[in-house]
Amino acid sequence: MNLKLLLPLLAALPLLCAAAPLPFAAWRATAENVGPIRLGMDLDEVRKASGMEFVEQPDAGAAVNWELCHYAWPASGGQLRLDLAVVLHQGRVVRVEVVAPEIATASGARVGDSEARLRALYAGRLVADPAAQAGARAQLLLAGTRAQALRFVIDSGRVQSYQVGQAAQSMPGGGCA
Repeated sequence: MNLKLLLPLLAALPLLCAAAPLPFAAWRATAENVGPIRLGMDLDEVRKASGMEFVEQPDAGAAVNWELCHYAWPASGGQLRLDLAVVLHQGRVVRVEVVAPEIATASGARVGDSEARLRALYAGRLVADPAAQAGARAQLLLAGTRAQALRFVIDSGRVQSYQVGQAAQSMPGGGCA
């Protein structure tokens, strides 16, 4: 066997075997995860699990409170995707914010759905957020475990976004704002 031919192939093996990122349409969200992104992961684990590059804002270490709270967004072809955000607190995912209509919850709710459809999907399990401010968009909370929550933001009768996160981090004004 010719080692000169075999060595370049062996060196390329990790690149050939790297998983391509699943399209958002294949992802599902629960109170603990959005697709392959799970609460508690660090950013390297998010990148590996999702197969996507994530760009931190502000850049690593650039802001005074960077370690305490910052965002990361997926990037493709040098462009940020602003329809999904990972919120990191002390280097760990504490919240994932979803605006992408392609990503459904495990029950089938999506950004753009009517509030009536949302209430039908989660019959008897949604509660109005008591912390929501008067005049603000309605926020409906579906509690996961005591530690996690799924929060829907409703405006003009439609789901505008939703968040998966640690309960304290998902509350308006709580944790990383």
